[in-house]
Amino acid sequence: STWENRFKIMDAQAPGTIKQQLVDENADLHLNAVKGFVNLEEISRQGRRYNVVAIIGAQSSGKSTLLNRLFGTSFDMMNSIDLRKQTTKGIWIAAVPKNGVLVLDVEGSDSKERWEERTTYEQSTALFALALTNVLLVNLWTQDVGRFTASNYGVIRVIFEMNIKLFRQETAKRILFVLRDYVSEDENFGSLCDTILNDVRKIWSEIPKPPELADAPPEKFFAIDFVSLPHLKFKRKEFEEEVNALRGRFFDDKDERFLFRDFDYSKNLPIDSLPIYMEKVWGEIRSNKDINLPSQKHMVSLFRCGQIKGEVLDLAQGDLRRLRTSVSSGFYDRFREEGKAILDASHKVYDDRAHDYAPQAFEDMKKELDMLLFSELGDLFKLQIEHLKRWLKDSLEKGTKEAADAGITGLMERLKALRGSLHQEIVVKVDSSVLKPEVWNEEGVKRECLELIEESIAKCREKQLAVYIVERRSGVKRAIENRVSSIFEELDDDSFVQLEEAYQRMIEQLSEELTKVLRDSFELEEKDFAKYVFQLRELAFVSLREVLSSKMRDLHSYLIRKFKNLFTKNEKGLLRNWRALKEEEINKFYTIAKEKCVSILNSFKGKKLQKLWESDRASEENPWEIDVLTANEFGEIDIRFQDETENIFVEALRVHASKGAGGIPKWMWALLVFFMYDDVLQWLKSPFLAYPLLIIVFGVALLYLTGLGALPKAFFDLFLSLFSARVSPQLLKYLSLIHISEPTRLLSISYAVFCLKKK
Repeated sequence: STWENRFKIMDAQAPGTIKQQLVDENADLHLNAVKGFVNLEEISRQGRRYNVVAIIGAQSSGKSTLLNRLFGTSFDMMNSIDLRKQTTKGIWIAAVPKNGVLVLDVEGSDSKERWEERTTYEQSTALFALALTNVLLVNLWTQDVGRFTASNYGVIRVIFEMNIKLFRQETAKRILFVLRDYVSEDENFGSLCDTILNDVRKIWSEIPKPPELADAPPEKFFAIDFVSLPHLKFKRKEFEEEVNALRGRFFDDKDERFLFRDFDYSKNLPIDSLPIYMEKVWGEIRSNKDINLPSQKHMVSLFRCGQIKGEVLDLAQGDLRRLRTSVSSGFYDRFREEGKAILDASHKVYDDRAHDYAPQAFEDMKKELDMLLFSELGDLFKLQIEHLKRWLKDSLEKGTKEAADAGITGLMERLKALRGSLHQEIVVKVDSSVLKPEVWNEEGVKRECLELIEESIAKCREKQLAVYIVERRSGVKRAIENRVSSIFEELDDDSFVQLEEAYQRMIEQLSEELTKVLRDSFELEEKDFAKYVFQLRELAFVSLREVLSSKMRDLHSYLIRKFKNLFTKNEKGLLRNWRALKEEEINKFYTIAKEKCVSILNSFKGKKLQKLWESDRASEENPWEIDVLTANEFGEIDIRFQDETENIFVEALRVHASKGAGGIPKWMWALLVFFMYDDVLQWLKSPFLAYPLLIIVFGVALLYLTGLGALPKAFFDLFLSLFSARVSPQLLKYLSLIHISEPTRLLSISYAVFCLKKK
């Protein structure tokens, strides 16, 4: 048939859906078209098992867009690039046969195209949609919550009243408020829902009701629910995710929030009877004279009060611009004072000009005036709070830095003082900014600022605690290294005892000092600072173990150094002259030095270094105790020590036995000087030799004059000793002294030459 062909063409354009205009812009019901629509095979076979969903809301608020995305329909959508104008005219119906859903797209309210007749048409179409549907979607912008006209409260009032008067229903209708462009970071969804629900209850309480329903709550007739959707363009991904979730509530009977759960389809009219029911409902609505159309006086009052509201807003713009300029440059201390002045001045002008008009119109327009003023002031308040938080962050950064730079002593006292002063300033600044505490969440702003203060103070304490612990760890390592090194520099029989006592004192001092600082300066609880004390004790033990292991590896060197100090030097620290000593004396010094060093070595044998506290972390890498010197290490050191000390002793005896400068007679040295006098004179003529020699002579003379003559003498003795012991014997094996003269020269020059001996 013609109807079927028409709908098949539409279906081809939007697979799975069929649409038809139900009521046109002239308020005429297209009855024949509706009959043809429901008699289509895909629709008529639904019988009673179908659900009806409708949407109402302001014009150009995205109603058709939402329905198309939810149900896959193809309702016309506005193209805002071309022109913002009316798109949906009248009421359109679409079917989703696969899911048994009929969808009504209702012309938007507050339409400039309808002008003066918009109120009657809006109320009629909204009441018609409510009468037909199982679920009525109320589409509104989140920013319009609380506004009378923008929130469709006028339309809701009428459909509530007339629904009771004209249509008695057996089950509660479901009304789902859809909050568009919801921003979770700036809005509280629960508060928005409470605001709408309270407004709906107030509207319900004000409408006339039959005596038997006087005390009935609105929930008896309407199941009210809420859902939020983010911005379609700016948060497209999140918008699609939320739309998909909402779609599940219409189509997925496994969804716990399924909107048609337990719905009794036996109460539905057969779908082929639906056009007759629509005709009766629409006729009843259009013929009713009590559909709450405003009186002429009320219409004039609404119009004039609206004009006055606009005039007052225009007058307030200058003050609002000046306030905006002040707030834009930073936190403004007079925000509340000037904001209140703007409100008071606006109220006074409005009251003076509009008080003679109808009270209801006067109050309604005054509420809208307040909403608009508070909306603009609210935006400035948000900017004011941003400046407040920026100021608070800067103050916290500066204050915590100053508190930290002053040292850890008294750190928490300074941070507490900072917290107290900033808290007082926050209270003053917030109080000087809030005009509407219950809406602008005064306590929430203060709480957020206090949380920011506590967070910054906690971070400062944690940072300074970390710095202090790092410094203490470094200090513990250095102290252990220095103390152990000082003990090994002065090795003695009781060196290990000194080591244990020093370690024990250090642990006790460390525990006491760290506990006091963590408790007094950082105000940590016992369970917290006990953890840090334990960690530093463990570090001290590990550091001692590492340093001691290093020293034990060099113990042989320390023993040899100790032996040399005892054997080769006298009580004044000067080297012994082995030639001047008797062999018995050398043996005595050797025996004393060796026995002392062996005693020191034995004092480390079999010793263990133990922890001085209980630990649950003992392991192979972190044992309870460590061997200071194992038996193998002791044996190796003992053998090396015996060999090296024996060599030192033999060398001393050999020097003692040489009795002279390597066996060269003193007359030979005198003869050598005699023959070299002319060469010495030539050397003194060269400044490169004369000046250094003069400096050396002057330095030696200065040492003798200052009573330090023993130093050059000791150095000369040491030089002769080493030269005699190491060089002279080797030279005398191979060299012989001869004299060469050259009488042909003007001045006789003689040479003393060492020549190789002929074997």
